[in-house]
Order: sequence, then structure tokens, then C-alpha cells
Amino acid sequence: MQPQAEGSETPAAGAGIRFRVAYVPGVTPTKWVRVWNERHTNVPLELVRVDEAQQTEIVGQDGGADVVLLRLPIDDPDAFHLISLYEELPFVVLPKEHAFAEAARLSLDDLADETLVADLDYPEDMPEREPGSHYADVVEVVAAGSGYAVLPQSVARLFARKDVAAVPLDGAASTTIALAWPRSRASDEIQTFVGIVRGRTAHSSRDGMSDADREASARKAAGKKESDRKAAEKKAAENNRKRAASKKNAPLGGNRPHKGSPARGRGKGRRR
Repeated sequence: MQPQAEGSETPAAGAGIRFRVAYVPGVTPTKWVRVWNERHTNVPLELVRVDEAQQTEIVGQDGGADVVLLRLPIDDPDAFHLISLYEELPFVVLPKEHAFAEAARLSLDDLADETLVADLDYPEDMPEREPGSHYADVVEVVAAGSGYAVLPQSVARLFARKDVAAVPLDGAASTTIALAWPRSRASDEIQTFVGIVRGRTAHSSRDGMSDADREASARKAAGKKESDRKAAEKKAAENNRKRAASKKNAPLGGNRPHKGSPARGRGKGRRR
């Protein structure tokens, strides 16, 4: 299924620069897009919906996305920078009339005798459709009474229908949403978006800096601090030597009054 662009989220800046963020069904990047638009009105951000089957491919091709909000796991994770964002709870999707539809929670043991609707078979000549359509198809099959499906909570909500119910599932693995981009790619825009996703403020010194730049800056700051410490120690040692030399060269008896100066504690003689 072809990725579907949703258009620029900000007015065109005229400079030809744009930043594309791909995301899989169930992910809601609205809050990050809003922050981007507030801080970077000169660089339009474009959202691109993508199926999970293409979630890594779209950031590895020219004209694709710069980063992708994807669902783990992925093939070849070592080829990508990955920032885990949050966990998704698994939900069971059942026909509305199913005996378990009103349950508060279900376990895998509860579903032992039920039919799982997993991957669907599609004809090879099937035309391209909107990303996420396979989830809609799965829910359609469930609604027809052919079994149940296990979906991430966000996906179950996205494709909710009146004729199906979604119930939390205990004992099944959760899924992880992560921000990813190829290790072979780097840009100020990527680092800025990473900062937004991580919750950095607009005035954060880390915002817009690459990891290498941050590491170099930290090394430079640490080196300067060490240099300043050594300089202070050297100056203190030099002052100690000067004080010691001054005491050594001082006359015996301390600070005696000079000849011709009035003696301390002696007043003028009284007239007789």
C-alpha cells in the first residue's frame, strides 16, 4: 500500500526545505507537529501515513520521510537510530454479541477455544489502498463473527465500530512505539524533531545539536573546567611561595618602630 501524504502542516516557506514525518496507524503525532509549527514556521512539516510493512522502507528512500513513528520490532534495528516513546496495551476485538464482549478484562486462557483472525490473504492484483486498510479488514472479519483479533489499543480505538467490542487482554505482549531514522542520515531538522519528541524546550541548549556536537561540547566544557582548576591551583601555590619568602626575609622581632618615630604607648612629658 502506498504511503499517503497529508500535506504541509505549515505554509510553504519558499526555501524549498520541508520535513517529512511518517507514522503508522494508531500513532497520533499532533502534539509534536503543533510544537514544530510554533518553533519552525520557516520549515513546513508534512505528515505521511504508512503501513507497518513499509515503516522502515519509507525512511530509506529518496523522496521518502526523514523520520518515522513506527511500531517495534523491526528488521535490522542496528541500521536505525531508535528512541522508544511509549508502550501500547493489547486489546481483544470481539463481535458485539460475543459472550465475552462485556468482560472487564480477558486472558489468553479465556480465548483458548476461540478462532484468532490474524493475517488476511489478499489477491496479488489487488489495487493499492489507504495505509491501515488491512486493520479495517480484520475488524470487518471479526464483526462478521469469524473470530477475534488482538490489536494494539490505539489501533483498536482507531478502527472501532458499533458492531464490535474491544477488551483489555492480560498475558499478551505489549507493543512499543518508537521514533526512528537511518544511521546514515543526519540533519539539524532531525535533531530538532528529536528534541521536541523528548520534550526539550525551545531554549534548551541541546535543541538542534547533533549527538556528536553535544559530546564535543561536553568534552570542551569538561576540559575548560579542568584547565581552570589547574590554573587556580597553580596560582594558589605561587601565592603560598611568595608569602613564605616574605616571612623568611622579614627582620627579627617583627615590625619594630623606626628610629625617630615616637615610641608606642608613650605620651608627652608633663610640665612640672
